[in-house]
Amino acid sequence: MKTRWIASVCLMSVIIVCSVGCGLWSRSEKLEADGSGARAIAEIMSKSGSSVVGIAVFTANDNVITLVIEIENVSPGLHAVHIHKTGDCCSDDAKSAGGHWNPTNEPHGKWGVPPFHSGDIGNINVGSDGVGRLELTTKDRWSIGGSPETNVLGKAIIVHAGGDDFKSQPSGDAGKRIGCGVIALEQLEADNSKARAVAEIMSKSGSSVVGIAVFTANDNVITLVIEIENVSPGLHAVHIHKTGDCCSDDAKSAGGHWNPTNEPHGKWGVPPFHSGDIGNINVGSDGVGRLELTTKDRWSIGGSPETNVLGKAIIVHAGGDDFKSQPSGDAGKRIGCGVIASEQ
Repeated sequence: MKTRWIASVCLMSVIIVCSVGCGLWSRSEKLEADGSGARAIAEIMSKSGSSVVGIAVFTANDNVITLVIEIENVSPGLHAVHIHKTGDCCSDDAKSAGGHWNPTNEPHGKWGVPPFHSGDIGNINVGSDGVGRLELTTKDRWSIGGSPETNVLGKAIIVHAGGDDFKSQPSGDAGKRIGCGVIALEQLEADNSKARAVAEIMSKSGSSVVGIAVFTANDNVITLVIEIENVSPGLHAVHIHKTGDCCSDDAKSAGGHWNPTNEPHGKWGVPPFHSGDIGNINVGSDGVGRLELTTKDRWSIGGSPETNVLGKAIIVHAGGDDFKSQPSGDAGKRIGCGVIASEQ
């Protein structure tokens, strides 16, 4: 099972965790309807001192949604699994994911026996080998990118320390939250003329900056448009950082610059430079700035590890990039952060 995770969703571990994780799901980038073959994935990571790992895969086929959850490194017995309303796995105890997802405002109960929450998945029976699996299908409760009442994207999968009793309110008395993963669209395998990836930029380090970064693929040419506002006038460096994690208040959780080619920091288009060395946005007196950049070879949406922007973080800095100071241009605090996730 681990091999499968590494092959298919290695980078989703961080996209999902704190992109949507702390950044939550982008409010402006939602799918309109399910399509046959659409998939959403949550990579489940350890919480509350546990060792649990796992994966949850939602697949749409003719508007029927099938969920398969696999977990391991769990104590034998029943473990409740629920969908929680907030796609935020940042806290150590996973309480940042909020309560059960319950768009129909029903009491907690057992799946398939009304009333019950749309997030009331049920229990996984874990064997003596510490491994468990659950499969569930629905035609009406879930969608991948559909209406707010059914859309699973941006919610969190929670694994509990104990079983769900299906009666205790509001959540089944299942104990600590020992695993958490945020549900996001599966990354694309290759660029196409309609592929897009989006990062919603949120305030960090006490700033008020907000913005959006949109990557669009067209015949393997990637165009990036970044728009920010509520920023002090002047130059502000924008970089792609290697870790899609915006959890920390100072955005240092995003790690250093994305630099898959192991080159010195520099200026975009003037080798050598990092693949994450986007450059500076010139913000006007109105506090608004915009930057557009195009590349044929440095980036992809779901391509090779050397070019794939998915799961990385967009960082806005307090100052401008001097294009020479190593390793990152001496651009000051990280005042904005957003994790890049696929749109389809």
